[in-house]
Amino acid sequence: MAVLEPRELQEMWVRAFNERDLEALVDLYETAAAIVPNTGAEPQWGHAAIRRVLKELIAAEPWAEAQTLKVIRSGEIAQLYARWRLVSGDGVPLVSGTAVSVLRRQPGGNWRYLVNDLFGGESLFERDRPVKDDVERGAGIQLHILAPC
Repeated sequence: MAVLEPRELQEMWVRAFNERDLEALVDLYETAAAIVPNTGAEPQWGHAAIRRVLKELIAAEPWAEAQTLKVIRSGEIAQLYARWRLVSGDGVPLVSGTAVSVLRRQPGGNWRYLVNDLFGGESLFERDRPVKDDVERGAGIQLHILAPC
């Protein structure tokens, strides 16, 4: 199925995951894409590494749920923020996070993941109190700056 809008990519990921279709999942990523599977984990690059990460997730047979929070698009590139969780077959939450993903539109018009950081949005969306409170109290706010490749 074609993924003609960035928001649809997250929906396709959840569908393929819940159908346990590993190859369909891997196909949602560019060939040299990166996935960051855990907080603090090193990125894993390429289809072989992405396949290993996703195979491990699927092996536990959880069900995926996700909600797209925001999409920022500039031409052929988009950034997607999504809150997600994996639940057991009987609905017990297993793990959850807020992903930050970079997507790129392919020459045929489909969108694919370029970077999928599964827990990348934790510091952005999973706060106990508003940023305004931190500033008023003089609390330090950490910024994570990545050097260009």
